Amino acid sequence: MRISQSKDKEPTPEELQELEKLKGIIERIIADGKLTGIEFERIKAVIRADQKVSFEELQLVRKQGYFMLVPMHQEINFLAKISSPFKRT
Repeated sequence: MRISQSKDKEPTPEELQELEKLKGIIERIIADGKLTGIEFERIKAVIRADQKVSFEELQLVRKQGYFMLVPMHQEINFLAKISSPFKRT
């Protein structure tokens, strides 16, 4: 899985639509202040749906407050899991 940084180009309309979808999912998930394994997998699946992880997706996850629910070591682990094509246990 590759992480693509498109800082020199604007997101396409399709990418913007996907970012809005991800934003809504994250907002619903963090509303109760808890993060379950199923919710984590849901976020990961949405981000990986197009077989790439964009800088904008990772930035959105951080801005939406997802990482306020997890300690720093889990944030680093999340980023590693998102970009890895293999499921870790």
